[in-house]
Amino acid sequence: MTTNEEEWKSISALWQTSHREVSETALRRLIAAERRGLVGATLAEIVVLGVFLYVSLVVARDGLALWEAVWLVTLWTFAAVAAAFAWWNRRRTWNGIGRSVAEYRRLRATKHLRSIRFAWALFVAEIVVVAAELAWFDRFTVLAAVILAALALPLGVWSIWAKKRAARETALADMSEPAG
Repeated sequence: MTTNEEEWKSISALWQTSHREVSETALRRLIAAERRGLVGATLAEIVVLGVFLYVSLVVARDGLALWEAVWLVTLWTFAAVAAAFAWWNRRRTWNGIGRSVAEYRRLRATKHLRSIRFAWALFVAEIVVVAAELAWFDRFTVLAAVILAALALPLGVWSIWAKKRAARETALADMSEPAG
């Protein structure tokens, strides 16, 4: 997280002028949960990239056929696009920290919804590219089509969970704003 000195002063001033008591324990739990989530997501991404690297090395060990080289370029291109989006989406949330907890929660909800849209767009692009490559190298079979279609199931489950999480963030933002 990068925050300049003026932002810290502003946050500090808002905190000090607040008349509302906030439990230190609750804040510590919230910060710890946020940190665990970010660390967990980062570790999962590192593991996935490590698996990609291992598979790439295994495939390339004895030389590459044309279809293997195309597959590796496709794999790493989509991995780079996904990693760049994840970094941008997280940075955008932290940089736009907002002037209130409610504003920050809305930013988080927006981040979740943006992630869902990106994931589905990337998934469709991957399916189109992989199906085209499989057809190009005469490897597209009914089983391949079923496997590609089945990959939508975990993405669908995650999308439902992420939409619910975004709705929860928005509801909490609405609750935390003073009635006016």
